Amino acid sequence: MEEEPRIGGVFGAIAGLLGMSVIAGALVAALGMPAIAVSTGAASSAAGYWDVLPDYITIGEQSNRTRIFATQNGEPVQIATIFEQNREEVAYEGISENVLNAAIAAEDPNFWEHNGVYLPSLLRATAEVLADRDDAGGSTITMQLVRNELVAESQRYLQSDPELAERLFTEATETTPARKLQEVRYAIALEKEYSKEQILGAYLNIATFGNNLYGIQTAAHYYFGVDASELDVNQSAALLAIVQSPNALRLDVEENLQRNDVRRGYILDNMADEGMITAEEAAALKPERPALNIQQVQNGCMASRLPWICDYVRNTVEQDEAFGENAAERRAEFRHGGYDIYTTIDVDVQERAQQIMQDRAPATAEGYDLGAASSGVEPGTGRIQYMVQNRALDASENAAPGTTALNYNADRWMGGSSGFQSGSTYKAFVLLEWLQEGHSLDDNLDSRRRAFTDFHASCQPGSMEPWDPKNFTTQPDRMNVRYATTNSSNTGYAAMAEQLDLCGIRDMAQSLGVHRADGRDLEFYAPTILGTNEIAPLTLAAAFAGIAAEGRYCDPIIIDRVERDGEEIERPDANCRQAFDPQVADVAIGALQDVYNGTGRQARPSGGTPVFAKTGTADDYRQSWIAAASSKMATASWVGNVTGGENGQNLSRASINGSSARLVSHYFSRDMLSYSNERFGGDAWPAAGPRVVQSAQPGAPAGPELQQGVVPDLAGLTADEAGPLLDSLGFSMVVGEPVNSGYSAGRISFTNPAAGSSAPEGTPVTVYASNGVPRS
Repeated sequence: MEEEPRIGGVFGAIAGLLGMSVIAGALVAALGMPAIAVSTGAASSAAGYWDVLPDYITIGEQSNRTRIFATQNGEPVQIATIFEQNREEVAYEGISENVLNAAIAAEDPNFWEHNGVYLPSLLRATAEVLADRDDAGGSTITMQLVRNELVAESQRYLQSDPELAERLFTEATETTPARKLQEVRYAIALEKEYSKEQILGAYLNIATFGNNLYGIQTAAHYYFGVDASELDVNQSAALLAIVQSPNALRLDVEENLQRNDVRRGYILDNMADEGMITAEEAAALKPERPALNIQQVQNGCMASRLPWICDYVRNTVEQDEAFGENAAERRAEFRHGGYDIYTTIDVDVQERAQQIMQDRAPATAEGYDLGAASSGVEPGTGRIQYMVQNRALDASENAAPGTTALNYNADRWMGGSSGFQSGSTYKAFVLLEWLQEGHSLDDNLDSRRRAFTDFHASCQPGSMEPWDPKNFTTQPDRMNVRYATTNSSNTGYAAMAEQLDLCGIRDMAQSLGVHRADGRDLEFYAPTILGTNEIAPLTLAAAFAGIAAEGRYCDPIIIDRVERDGEEIERPDANCRQAFDPQVADVAIGALQDVYNGTGRQARPSGGTPVFAKTGTADDYRQSWIAAASSKMATASWVGNVTGGENGQNLSRASINGSSARLVSHYFSRDMLSYSNERFGGDAWPAAGPRVVQSAQPGAPAGPELQQGVVPDLAGLTADEAGPLLDSLGFSMVVGEPVNSGYSAGRISFTNPAAGSSAPEGTPVTVYASNGVPRS
C-alpha cells in the first residue's frame, strides 16, 4: 500500500521559504493561535492584508440534471435527462453514515474540531505553494468546498460570458499564496455561517467522481446502482477514493482499479484509526473489491426515448421568459437548472403515432427526398398530444442518412424549418370568415374558370392583382359553398374571396394562431386563400383544435408542470380565448365533415366518432396535407419535399409502399384518428341554427330563388341509372373517381352531397362508383 505524505519536517522547510513569515503571520492573526517561529511584527503586518480580503461566500445551488417526463398508464415516466454536469443532489440525511465517515477519514480527520482550517496541514500546503508545487492534501473539507464553489460559480457564466467564466476559473484554481489565503478566509467565514452537517453535505454533493459524475448520489447510482443512503463501508471507501484524482481513480476504467484499491485501503485504515470501523474489519475489506453495477445515464435529446418531444421542450424553455431573462441564460438553466418538466405527452399515443409514421412514410425513399410530419393537439386546452416525423433526430456534424436536426412540425425559432405551403387546408379559414360575415353554406357561386378581379383588402388600400386560378379536377360552373368545400374547388373559393375582405380572412386565420413558420407576416393577397403561406404542422393542428372547440383557441403547449427543488414554478400558458362565434364553428364543422365524401375520402377514420377535415396540396403536388379533428384530438399531417422550391418532386408521380405519395398524409390521418376514436371517443357538435345554414346573402350571384330538394339514395345504382333520376329532381350529376367499396365494380357507393341532404336545385351531385376492390 502506498504511504500518504506526512507532516514531518514541514516547519523546518517553511522557515526557509521566502515570504512564509507574512503568510503564516496572517494565518496566526486570523486563527488566534500562538505564533510558531513567526515574529509579532510579521503577524501584525499580515493582519492588515488579511482584513481587506473578501470574507463572504455562500453554498450555492449546484448544476443539476433536468429531467423530462411523459405519462404512461396515468403515471409519470422519465423520457430524457439533460445535464452539463451529471448531478443528482441528496439531502444530508439521505447519505449513508459510511460515506460521511469515509469522507472525513480520507480528507479531513479533524473536520468536527477545526473552524474551517487545520493549521499544521495548512502550513504544509502553503509550503508546497511557495515551492511552486501542487498544494493538494493540505485543505480541509471546508476549504475544498470553497474551491469547488468558486469553480462552480465560474461555470455558470460559460454561456453568457465565456471570458468572465475563464477568468473566474483561473482565479479559483491558480497555485498562488494569495489564492490560498483567500480560500482560508472564505473557509473560516463559511464555518461561521453554516453547520458542519451542511458543509459536509454540500461537499459530498459538489465532489467529482469521474466520467462527468458530480455528487455522491449520482456516483452511487452509476457505479453501484443504489442510493447514497444504501452504500456500505467498502463501496463508500471506493467512491471517496475517486475524489483524490477523478480521472485516474474512476471505477469504470479497468486500468484504474488497482490504483483505486490502494487509495481505498488507505481510507479504510484511516477509518480504523479514527474508530469508525475496527482494524479487523479494515483488514477483511481491503482485499474485497466492491462489485460494480454500472448504470448508464443517457444525456441529451438524441438519447431520449422520445427525441422530438425532448427537443421541443428544450426549445420551449429557451424561448419562454418564465425560464430566464435572455436566451443564453435560459439555455444555461435548461442544462444546469435541475428542472423536473412534466409534459402533456402520453407515451402510448406518441409511440403509436411514431409507429404509424414509420409504416406510412419511410425515412429514406429511393430517388425521393421525402419528409413527413404530424402533430396532434387537444381541443379546448392546447395540450400537444403527439408530435412525430419520418426522420430521426441527429444534430451531429456527420448526421446519418434519413435523419435531420430540424423538427418539421415546428416553427423555425422552435427548432423547425421555414414551414410548408399548406395548400387548400387554408380554405377552412376562408369558410369561417364567410360564415362569420353572415353568408351561408347554400349560397350559390359563379365558379367558372376566369380571371377574378374584384378583390378587396381593407388593410392595404388600392386594387389587388387579377388572379386566374385553376382546378385540379373538372368542376361545374355553378355550385354552392358546401359543394365547393367538399370538393375543394379553387374557382368556387375565389368567388367567395371576391365577396370578402382579404384582410378579414387573414385576421380569421390569425385568430386561430395561424402564422408563418419563418416569422414573417402572414400574407393576404388573393392566392393565399389556396394556402401559399408556409406554415408548420403544429400550427395547423392547433388551429383545427380551435375549430373543434367551437372557436375556442388555445396556444399549443407541451408542458403541464415544472418543478424545481420540489417547488412548482411558472410554466408557459395556453392563453385560451374565444376566436369567433361558436355557431359559426358548428356550421363550418358540418361542411368540413362532408370533406370525407370528397377530397378526403381515403382519410375517413374507422368508428362512428364525428370527425371533420380539410385536405390540401401545394403547387404541382410538392406538398400534401390533411388537417382533421374529433372533439378529442385535432391533427395536421404533412408529407412533401424536404428539398424545397423548384427542386421538389411531384408527389402524384412517386409511390410509397405501393400507394401514391400524395396520399401518405391521408393514410396517416386515417390511422391516427381511428386510434384516437377508439381510445378517446368523441362527441357530436351541436346543430347550428338557420342563420348561417340556408339563408342566401346579398352578394351571391343574381338569379331566381332556388328551390330546395333532397338528394336521393343512389347506392347500388350505375351512373347511367342515376343520371336521369337526378335530372328529374333538379340536380346535375358529376362522376367522381372510383373508390374502394363493398359494391361491385361500377355500382355507386356514395354521393356528395350525401343521400338525404337538403340542397338547392341545380346543385351538382358527385357520384362515387366502386372500383371492385373492397375497402380495407
